[in-house]
Amino acid sequence: MVLMEEFKEKVLGSHGSFVITEPGKDCARICYFIQGIVGKARYVYGCYDYRNINFYSGMDVAPELIAIVLDSKIYICNGFPFNAWHYRTKGIPLPEDIFMFTDIIGSANSYVRDVAFPEFYSNLKICDSTEINLDHCLAAARMAVFSGGDSYGVPEYHDMFKEQDIADMMCGFMDFNKEVAKRLEEETDRWICRKTIDIKIQELTENPEIVMSWEKAIADGLRSVNAKLVTAEFEVDGKKSAAKICPDTIIKKMVDDDYFDYYNFSTDKRGRELLKELGAGSSLWSENLLTCKDIGKIEYRGKILYSRDE
Repeated sequence: MVLMEEFKEKVLGSHGSFVITEPGKDCARICYFIQGIVGKARYVYGCYDYRNINFYSGMDVAPELIAIVLDSKIYICNGFPFNAWHYRTKGIPLPEDIFMFTDIIGSANSYVRDVAFPEFYSNLKICDSTEINLDHCLAAARMAVFSGGDSYGVPEYHDMFKEQDIADMMCGFMDFNKEVAKRLEEETDRWICRKTIDIKIQELTENPEIVMSWEKAIADGLRSVNAKLVTAEFEVDGKKSAAKICPDTIIKKMVDDDYFDYYNFSTDKRGRELLKELGAGSSLWSENLLTCKDIGKIEYRGKILYSRDE
């Protein structure tokens, strides 16, 4: 802890190189720091050794970037020499005017993700010439209805900036606002396409004809509980059989209008038994494929989530 305070005093007090000796239980640690002007900022490089007080005279010594200084504030890039993790794990605030460089990167990306990108996205105009895969949109709309969520909103944005970007900004080689605008502008076509498709999906979710009433009843029942597995009872030509299955599997089968195979159930063994008991096929070319239409009842811990007869 003391090392960081002394480091701050030395860095803010001069632009030259300096040595800090940190006493230890068995031996002292000698830390050597070098400073250099880079644009508007100052880079502080450092290295350390034990016992050998003149180690930094070695021609093979390779100092690493420790911190960047800008406007009398120190941004720690390499916290290892200061045991910086102790500040985080013990909840100790960093000394005044000292910040972790990673926090600055996080703040910059958070601003883009939470402020700049949503504003950019909301101002985009959809394009009528965008090619739309209607099957994909229909599947996405059905999934939105079954999940009870909103299919349209501001998409999640990736981290825009990396370490070097922020360093370049501190040095005055890159302007933050101009760079944000430039990078978003370069992605305009991509996001116009995404927004056009999202709005089409939203329009489809408002069409009651995209899902059957029994499909919605199944989805509503599954959403009413937080279950990893439910018991689904199937009925085919008067024959009934039940097995445990993941709710998400049922939803996915409804979305894709797909059939059930043995491996879709909680165990392959029970899945094979169920198909055999119902006389259902297990390949695309089989007859009597088992689908969600064949579900007669779904239960979870004795509670009926869906019943075809009700």
